[in-house]
Amino acid sequence: RHRDAHHRQRLRRRRRRRHGQRHHDLQHLARLHPSGRRHRDEGATRRAHLERLAALTALQSKVLRGTYPKSDKAELAGSFDTLGMKIIDESKILNMVEAGDRPGLDKATALLRLATAGALPLGRCSQDAQSRAVRHLKAAVSHEETLSEEGRTKLKGIQQLMKQLDTSQHRAA
Repeated sequence: RHRDAHHRQRLRRRRRRRHGQRHHDLQHLARLHPSGRRHRDEGATRRAHLERLAALTALQSKVLRGTYPKSDKAELAGSFDTLGMKIIDESKILNMVEAGDRPGLDKATALLRLATAGALPLGRCSQDAQSRAVRHLKAAVSHEETLSEEGRTKLKGIQQLMKQLDTSQHRAA
């Protein structure tokens, strides 16, 4: 009986392949994640990583505002920052921002907004975003993007974001 069932199953597979069912099976497999789960679209994944980072940042700011001893505050804030760096490394969210096809000034602004808007924890995470933004800023200056009127207004916005990031880092220290 078992052999008969197995034989019928193989015959069904052959018939499906003949009738274009194989294409459908391949499409289904393409939607699966390597772990076997359905793969979420990139936008949803990116949002999930940003939400996790924002939650870490909120917890870090609560700790920094709390009445804990300074050594405990620093240790907890550093732990949140380390966890944030792991999320950034796994998700490559900053690399995605940098890999976009936008001009260098826009990339620098986006990186600094992530750092100042509470999406990245203070510490190495925000410093990483800031150093990447400075790198794009230097590239924009060398490509003469800053000479136009639009470029100058973007530069002023970047300066404000840098000041805001510096003051928040000094408050945390």
